[in-house]
Amino acid sequence: MANCRHCGKPLDRIEGDICPHCGTLHPIEAGYETMDITRSFSKLDNQEELYRSKKKSVALALGFALNFFGAMEFYLGKKKLGLLLILITLALTAGIGLALAFLSPLGWALSFLIPFALSYLISIIPAIALSVEVSPKDENGELLR
Repeated sequence: MANCRHCGKPLDRIEGDICPHCGTLHPIEAGYETMDITRSFSKLDNQEELYRSKKKSVALALGFALNFFGAMEFYLGKKKLGLLLILITLALTAGIGLALAFLSPLGWALSFLIPFALSYLISIIPAIALSVEVSPKDENGELLR
């Protein structure tokens, strides 16, 4: 809002020819422009996506089916825990499986199946914890739908 150059009282842009307070002709200075408040807000970038929260049902399905590969943890954004689950699966299946294959008469298939089942049981612990949790959140702190 502009002020009268003579009396200093506020004027609307409509009242630009005569000041209603003191009667001065053309009370607004020639170079005066009103401030465009839309310039004070940054424009939304079309390339930025709004954050979409993750679904608890998808996380649980990934957790019970593929969490020995860290699928649920990667889905929820917990990359370090996902990599840890992959390493546990590889260490148990490859390390203990090879040891059982060479040292026991179980056979190759069964010697890898037992450690894999053990790694599966270890990997579903986070999925069970997620199913019991009252208000589960992902890595960004957003509640799961």
